[in-house]
Amino acid sequence: MFFLKKKRENENIQTILKEYLSQASDMYRQENSATGEILDRIQNEQAEMQNFLRKKMETLDDFLDQLQEEKEADDEIKELQKKSSEREKQLCQLISIYSEQLHTIEEFLSDKEGWHEQFRMMSQKRKQVGSLAQIQEIGTVGEPFNYRLHDIIKTEETDQETVDGIISRVYAPGLLYQGQVIKKAQVCVYKK
Repeated sequence: MFFLKKKRENENIQTILKEYLSQASDMYRQENSATGEILDRIQNEQAEMQNFLRKKMETLDDFLDQLQEEKEADDEIKELQKKSSEREKQLCQLISIYSEQLHTIEEFLSDKEGWHEQFRMMSQKRKQVGSLAQIQEIGTVGEPFNYRLHDIIKTEETDQETVDGIISRVYAPGLLYQGQVIKKAQVCVYKK
């Protein structure tokens, strides 16, 4: 009987252990299932976040590419403006030289009646075309002296107060381009 009792106790213990193991196994499966669901959700959210970040990085790359293209275009425009400005300065210098040459020729031809009239008409035409290009010749006999526009090369004494500070002779005309002095006129001025 003792063995029987022991056997029953062992069987009871085994039954209890089996039930306990069965319950533990069920609990483990449930927890494992819940953990699996959580892991699946985490992996899905992680994949969504990676897609979101990838799209944002592509957008950022596109934006940076666009900025780079705009910067290159701006640099190209600045370079063209610089070259254009340099070319404009060179053209103004060339026009200044032509203007001086024409003034010298006009002075030379002043006593030759036919040539002087022909040259005067050409000079008027040149001034009209220059005006259209916003180029203005400055320094005319009879106009008041202006330090901003004229350089005094020589002064000429006079007794008349009315001509004091008036240009008596132009040695070389000056030029204005778009209202800015490119070259001052070189003049002789009456002085009392």
